[in-house]
Amino acid sequence: KAVSQQDIVESPFMIAAKKWIWRITLPLVVALALALGAVSFLLLTSAGRDFTGNYIANSVSNDAQQVEITGLKQVLGDQLRIDQVRLSDVDGVWAELNNVQLDYQLGQLFSRRLMLDRLAVSKVQIHRLPVTPENQVAPPAALACPEQFLPDPLRAADIDQISIDEIVLDEPVLGTARRLAISGNLDAQNVPLNTHGELQLISLDRNSPIMNADWTIAPNEDGFGLRLAIDEPGEGLFADLITIPGRPAFEATIATSGPLSNHKADLSAIGAVYAGHAVAICGRAIATQY
Repeated sequence: KAVSQQDIVESPFMIAAKKWIWRITLPLVVALALALGAVSFLLLTSAGRDFTGNYIANSVSNDAQQVEITGLKQVLGDQLRIDQVRLSDVDGVWAELNNVQLDYQLGQLFSRRLMLDRLAVSKVQIHRLPVTPENQVAPPAALACPEQFLPDPLRAADIDQISIDEIVLDEPVLGTARRLAISGNLDAQNVPLNTHGELQLISLDRNSPIMNADWTIAPNEDGFGLRLAIDEPGEGLFADLITIPGRPAFEATIATSGPLSNHKADLSAIGAVYAGHAVAICGRAIATQY
């Protein structure tokens, strides 16, 4: 069935997830850009590093969220280490990142390109969901590509290796405490607008991967491709996220292709339970922009 682009809206969970991920990653990206732009001698002394860390934290903080950075260290010229990043709102600290390690290419920053050989975080602990100011609540937006993927002044970013060894979701986040890990890579640029990458989500509670995803998005070339595969036993993360009655095992695949003006998506999912039996859903959706 052909539907207009305006009829397609993102789910409340996807909107919340995008805001949540952005609020965690933006301070890191901006922190790196500002830290590498600082005068080098600020990173060569303890007092200079403390000053730089405070300056970065103040630059990425606002009325809704405060960022505290401790233990900023420069190692071997092209390696940056941060002992801890704490994110707070009006109710206090809601997330902590420990032992952040970035291996970057300094020369690329002069052309506004963020090139990381590695972005590693030993532990991310999320105590609760952040408080969202009422004036920032927006209605669901129609399916559309953003005007840019990266914040100014960056033009491009290439992260060869992303690894978060442990993500701890405390019970207030989803109602059940969980431990996860993430690995992957990312390449994005604003001109021409495109991004591609891979991501694997691992359940440390079960010691097994539960999601694999890869994507290639190039709006100027009429390309929007996503492959997503989820396979998780019962009482898992995704059963909680989409509130499946009985919290059964959940398996799903999504494959999309084509431009947004004539987008195709194949979907299959097994996880819903009705009268004691698993229910499978399969289908194809085509979104056409008029």
